[in-house]
Amino acid sequence: MAPSPADDLGENTLVKLVSIAIVGVGLLALFTGQNWFWMVFALGFAVLVPIVKLVSDEFDVGVGTNRTGRTESERITPESKQDELDTLRDRYARGELTEAEFERKVETLLETETLEDARERVDRVGDGREDRDATERERR
Repeated sequence: MAPSPADDLGENTLVKLVSIAIVGVGLLALFTGQNWFWMVFALGFAVLVPIVKLVSDEFDVGVGTNRTGRTESERITPESKQDELDTLRDRYARGELTEAEFERKVETLLETETLEDARERVDRVGDGREDRDATERERR
């Protein structure tokens, strides 16, 4: 599923905290009349933040999770539709899915391409229309 506009843009908690600290120290230096205040911003955002980002990504430190338990990096880089279809094909080939389950999951994957599609599907499942639709498809 693609990330919504409200999702973070790949930043993790540690990077956010370091950025806030840089702004706080830089503003404190500015307001107290220190001549080196600009160095805090320049070195902080040009050197420190990228280093923290690289290190935290490498060691999975400071990466938050969303309500589904997925890490922020997983939200930003979802599997492509092709990867998901390949996974379903593999599960079907190994016998983990019946033909009906496989077809239902492929259909669900293809019909929930956008967030609006997914919401409509949840609404259909909630009011029972999905069951009726599945029954009609099986009859054909």
